Amino acid sequence: MGFKIKYDIEKQYLTSGSKRRSGIKMPHVGFMVAHDTGNPNSTASGNVGYYERSRNEMSASAHIFVDDKRIIECIPFLTGTPEKAWHVLYNVTKDNEMYGDDANDVAGGVELCYGTNIDSKEAYKRYIWVLAYSCYKFNLNPAKMITGHEILDPKRKIDPSNGLKTMGHTYSQLLKDVVAEYNDCLGKSVATVAPTVTGGTYTIKAGDTFWSIAQNSNGAFTVQDLIAWNPTVNAAELKVGQTINIKQPTKVETPTTSTSKKVTLPDGILKLGDKGSNVLTVQEALCKVNFYPEKGAVNDGCDSIYGAKTQNAVQRFQLVYLGQMMLMASMALKQKLN
Repeated sequence: MGFKIKYDIEKQYLTSGSKRRSGIKMPHVGFMVAHDTGNPNSTASGNVGYYERSRNEMSASAHIFVDDKRIIECIPFLTGTPEKAWHVLYNVTKDNEMYGDDANDVAGGVELCYGTNIDSKEAYKRYIWVLAYSCYKFNLNPAKMITGHEILDPKRKIDPSNGLKTMGHTYSQLLKDVVAEYNDCLGKSVATVAPTVTGGTYTIKAGDTFWSIAQNSNGAFTVQDLIAWNPTVNAAELKVGQTINIKQPTKVETPTTSTSKKVTLPDGILKLGDKGSNVLTVQEALCKVNFYPEKGAVNDGCDSIYGAKTQNAVQRFQLVYLGQMMLMASMALKQKLN
């Protein structure tokens, strides 16, 4: 049995090659971002029409708009080869911390229409269905791979909670309802809601990593928060039954880090035995996020030599963030440390 297609998804693509629709293909679909329009009583058709009329005036966009009557896709995603949409600012970092990539590059963006002139029940039903169907289409776990715009950009955004509130729903309930819809449309229970990590401490269970624990916090904290709050814990060697802090302790040893300036990492790949300024830049970037080549040594081991200790720091970094051991300072390291 496939996924139950409850609603039509209408293609109403924006003009390609414009500011709002670049036509650039997505390398893959990695997660979903839930939005609301922020414009009460605007319809799916109205929003898409506005995007088309202003296609060369501004770049903000999304893949899909949902109201109580229609689901309209204005940038190819479910109805065509997925293209990038500009729905989350590139200069926010939460998407990289949570999913290892930029939302604009690998995430689908779905906008909820709301207001007194829109049937909230019908709009919400379509909204959770299209989010669930997107997860099915791209083999995403709906319990883990959906986030809200407000989670990624909390200083600027309040969606989708803003729109959901007018419908009598909450963001946390949305996530649960999408999982329930996903299971219902498959006719069996496949996905389960991940337990939310809350409180002041957490006890390590089999299979836990700082990455998985942070993902289950619903955006409350990041891997870097966990590292900073647990300076004596080796994140690469967590033990079942071990207790860690999941919020700022009352008193904590604050590691010395190089945070006075942003580090721009070199291009290319570094390997064991390399020397020079590029190696030093990577070493300083590792120290910045508390993965010291040799903490306590001169310059904490930053000596411009890609030796065994720097290699070990890279491996520890990648084990925490990528879940695997790699021997080179690859582009994945550059993406995480920027």
